[in-house]
Formats: sequence, structure tokens, C-alpha cells
Amino acid sequence: MKNNKFILQFLLLGILGGCSTFEAISQKTSALTSSIPQEVKSEALGKVNTETQLYSIGYSAISDSGLHYSTSKALENSKDKLKTEIEKEANLILTSLTLNMDPQRKKIFAPIIPDLTVFIAQNQISNAVESGKWNDENKSYVLLTVSRESIRKHTEEVFSNYVSELIKKLETSVKKSN
Repeated sequence: MKNNKFILQFLLLGILGGCSTFEAISQKTSALTSSIPQEVKSEALGKVNTETQLYSIGYSAISDSGLHYSTSKALENSKDKLKTEIEKEANLILTSLTLNMDPQRKKIFAPIIPDLTVFIAQNQISNAVESGKWNDENKSYVLLTVSRESIRKHTEEVFSNYVSELIKKLETSVKKSN
């Protein structure tokens, strides 16, 4: 019973603490689109709800290999950027789950957060949706989006599973020592 209350408390903190402010969203937006033409930025932002979605715009130069190759490279570039954004979002959520912990519990959970964020990003990148493609004379651009809600749910699920596994290991250790 006590374990379930512990897990439920973390999930509740994640729900309450996982929201971002509009300023943080706009800062992320400008950082993601710094070397992309204004026309592409405008069209992309018209296809994205920054409050409910994370996004990235990848690009690649059109070389002698052609447009198809360039678009494929732009897609990979966009995935890499989106993966980084997912890691940041997951880190924010996981950190919020540990905010009200006592120092001893923070010592247990803080070291694992980077590994969990990478794991979450690797899983969530498969949920990315190609929301737009553009080409100009020199480059191809690809817009990918992913739901913040799916990231939040998956992050809380991963954290909850981690806590449950940790509790089981501790219980097993206690039983062995008795």
C-alpha cells in the first residue's frame, strides 16, 4: 500500500509539474529555427501547435545525389533535433517528479535521470509524425512533430516502472539478508 502511494505521488507531481510556459516554448522555437528561411519557418509554425507538440525542422543541402537523398538527410537531421527536444522535455518532467523529494531520495533518482531521458527519447522518436516538407533552390526541409502528452505519459510510465523495479530489488535484498 505504501509503495502504491509513493508511485501515485510521483505521477501526480509529474502531471502538475510537466507544463511549460509560453516564454519557454517561444525560446525553444527560435533556437530550433535559426538557420531556416523565414518562409519555411512561417509555414512550419502554421502546422504546429507549440503548446501541445514538440517539433523540429531538419534540413540538408541538395547535392549532386539529388532531391530524394537531400530529403532523406533532412529527415535524419530533423529526427536528431527532435530527439534532443524530447530529451529536454523528458528531463523537465523527471526533474519535476523529484522536486519535492527529500535529499536521500534525490540521491537515488538524480543519477538515473540522464539514462531515462535517453531511453524515453529513443522510444518516443518513433511516434514522430512528418508534418511538412519544403524545398528551395539549395536545400530540403522536413518538419517532424510529436505530442507533448505522449511524451509526458511515457515518461511517467517509465519512471513508475523504474520505481517499481527498484522497490522489488530492495525488497528482495531485505528478504535475502533476513
